Amino acid sequence: MEWRAEGKHDMKRVLSVLDLVCLGIGMMLGAGVFVTTGFVASTMAGPAVILSYAVAGISALLSSLCYSEFAVRMPLVGGAYTYVNAVFGEYLAWVTVANLILEYILANAAAIRGFAPYFSMLVNQPADKFITPWQGYNLDWWAFGLSLAITILLTLGTKESSRFNIIVTLAHVVLVVFIIIAGLVKSKPSNTQPFFPFEIRGVFNGAALVFFSYIGFDSVACSAEEVRNPKRDLPLGILGALCITSAQTRDLPLGILGALSVRNPKRDLPLGILGALGVVTICYMLMSAVLVMMVPLAALDKGASFAAAFSYVNMDWARYIVALGALMGIITTTLVGMYATSRIVAAVGRQHILPPFLARVHPRWATPYVATISQGIASAVIALFTDFADLAEMVSISTLFAFWMVALALIWHRYCQPGTGAAPPMKHRAMVGAHMGIIVAASLAFTIVYQVHQQAWIGLVVCAAVAIAATISLHLMCKQYNVPTLYGVPLFPYVPALSVAVNAFLLGQLQKPAYERFGIWTGFITLFYIFYSMPATSYREDRSALPGKAVVDSQQQLAEQESVVPPSKRQLTEQDSTQPQALP
Repeated sequence: MEWRAEGKHDMKRVLSVLDLVCLGIGMMLGAGVFVTTGFVASTMAGPAVILSYAVAGISALLSSLCYSEFAVRMPLVGGAYTYVNAVFGEYLAWVTVANLILEYILANAAAIRGFAPYFSMLVNQPADKFITPWQGYNLDWWAFGLSLAITILLTLGTKESSRFNIIVTLAHVVLVVFIIIAGLVKSKPSNTQPFFPFEIRGVFNGAALVFFSYIGFDSVACSAEEVRNPKRDLPLGILGALCITSAQTRDLPLGILGALSVRNPKRDLPLGILGALGVVTICYMLMSAVLVMMVPLAALDKGASFAAAFSYVNMDWARYIVALGALMGIITTTLVGMYATSRIVAAVGRQHILPPFLARVHPRWATPYVATISQGIASAVIALFTDFADLAEMVSISTLFAFWMVALALIWHRYCQPGTGAAPPMKHRAMVGAHMGIIVAASLAFTIVYQVHQQAWIGLVVCAAVAIAATISLHLMCKQYNVPTLYGVPLFPYVPALSVAVNAFLLGQLQKPAYERFGIWTGFITLFYIFYSMPATSYREDRSALPGKAVVDSQQQLAEQESVVPPSKRQLTEQDSTQPQALP
């Protein structure tokens, strides 16, 4: 295709299931739980931060199921951009992916900002030792330098970066287990009283922010073009990351060894995701429980909270182990986040929504080096100037919006996009659209009523009843024109509809400044789309229509499709399959 003509090189398929698993672990069980738990507990939820992780885990579970179906159907680089573009078109896909790009860049900056406080604890210095005040800003040169160093590592090669990530991630998992066990020994349940110092509202406010810890699973979907066998390894990589993160895979319906030989993906993948993400959430809840039981609320450290907690209980020797584990998690989170960001930017550059030079792949290193360097510099500059609290809320609003759009896209994709048969009639599309509109409106109304008057139970019940009734009506009255044969979201359409409702509710818990920044960013990217992306894509389509060009492009598209599917499976696609097929 045209981006190949400009980039002239492809990314290499070098990632295995183990690489994908560690990518997911590195992002999910990385900096999020270390840098958010103390902040949320001390300012928003108190000891009830434990429940905040439970609420965020439910939202992440619903979103991961929707992502998995799209990842199996469309094993292409770009993640949510690819999914939303295939369903709702270019503009909504651009708004979604622009927020995802912003999400990752801010998340990378927020994660690496946690390095200096934990490093200070490691070398027996105050938490703000390496922070430099300057004209109202708290400059973090450690964050700036490490962001650039990780950018260089990612530019030099995907496999090399993945090997580094595997080593650091495995050591980090062992240290997380140590934190839970050692912390429980020094826990005092009396420190959790009062459990709701910020009332029940604090639980949901905290959930919207700790969702920052769950953004890892979608990073695996961004690696599709560098995976050896994407149709098998992508869903298993998402699942495996969730399983290993829990460090208790033997109790799950699908462990890593079992995942490699899945025989019934339609049954086992959702069961595995359900069990795995459930245990991941339990792991997060245990870590937050350990923290709030070790230290009274008034004594919690907002920065290096876990390391400071062990100092508080006179386990100074453990403080160093905890600080080291946190530093490993911060590095892996930033590395995987930058990896995912560069792949998303490259995918959008190929479509000329962003300047196409961002899609260029280095002839020797086989990485999208322009995209990698660009987003790395952006993360480094933001990390240098911006505090964690300002970054975290913007990360959450962008993440929740993207997951909200993916859930809506899945409903429309199933009901209104043709599979192997005829296209659905316009009347059917209108009926589905009406049902989706009612679900969205009822979800937003529920959130508004809760924000305006938390005790207005009648209004909350009415809004919930309307959303449930619309979902049931959608299920009974509308035909699915695109039913998956390999893997589909269980309990459809109830799971994606619930994902829409939960994500909308969590979006409503964020503060006004987050929406102001979101509105400014959305306005900016809309203007960019109108004045750059639309003319650029139109010019690209005009060039593709030149005589002889379509033939070349069709041959290149066929080659790309064959490169996605393993040779032994090229005769079998989801569209011409009549029964669920076993994954290799």
